[in-house]
Amino acid sequence: MIEELLTYAEMADAELVIIDSLTIGLGGDANRQDEVINAMRNIEKLPTVVALDHVSKKQGERGSKLKGSTPHGSIFKRNFARSLLMLGRADGGGTILRHEKSNFGRNANTIFYEAVYDEDPRGPIRLEQRKISDEVMAGSIDHLSSDEVTLMALHDIYAVKQDSVTKDEILRWRAEVGAEIAGRTLDNALGRLLKANQLIKVATGLWKPIDADCTAHNDTALGTVHRANASSTGLPVFDVGTRVKTPDGDGKIADGTLSNEGRYAVRLDSSAQYEVTYYWPYQLIFPDEGSPNRPPMSP
Repeated sequence: MIEELLTYAEMADAELVIIDSLTIGLGGDANRQDEVINAMRNIEKLPTVVALDHVSKKQGERGSKLKGSTPHGSIFKRNFARSLLMLGRADGGGTILRHEKSNFGRNANTIFYEAVYDEDPRGPIRLEQRKISDEVMAGSIDHLSSDEVTLMALHDIYAVKQDSVTKDEILRWRAEVGAEIAGRTLDNALGRLLKANQLIKVATGLWKPIDADCTAHNDTALGTVHRANASSTGLPVFDVGTRVKTPDGDGKIADGTLSNEGRYAVRLDSSAQYEVTYYWPYQLIFPDEGSPNRPPMSP
């Protein structure tokens, strides 16, 4: 039906097309890569598209959490997307808007908001931003990775303090929002965020967000790295199916290219057939023997 859609879009002089939902609109099996690739290529013929979709949960996971969730079906939904936003509902009734991928620049910070309804049933409906510590955002922490919570703490403290943030300040912030961790665990998180170019180490024990220093902020999107240009970027590219060890167990590379954030899609042995988890290169361990691939490099 793509030709019919194109005709209507041209007749309406449409600049924006909304698809609800992508999985239902495929008209095929969302788990089949060939069908998803064909559909996504057809979608690219349309004007700017916002495609709504549902997410797949990790095997055995109860409830719908953004952490570790992916669009339902083939990974090529994510690969073809220029920007990927994930919406989740907090236990307190608020909403979490999380930016997962962007081909246009750095991902935006996670946003917490509440839909406030007017007494008049006809509206308006206001979307009001909230803090993660607000009652309506209870349970938000469960949707975020530990590294994301640490980075959020850094941004929040710096916004108030307007100066370098200490490790103890981050630990206190995390404890106040119900995400307490050990000091050594925080050290590891800060190290990963530093390697990912998400923060700046001002001095021993002093940190600040990367956005706080415009000279250190790189607005150039990494983009997807393919074999044709891997040698010029210095970033390794591996074959689909290569066995790896991850912090969550053994698995296989699900996509031979890096994501826009510089991470690898891995299908864990313990996960459902079509679900993937994303890891930084330094989080992966490749076989020491019998592998034609180089060891992974830090992003």
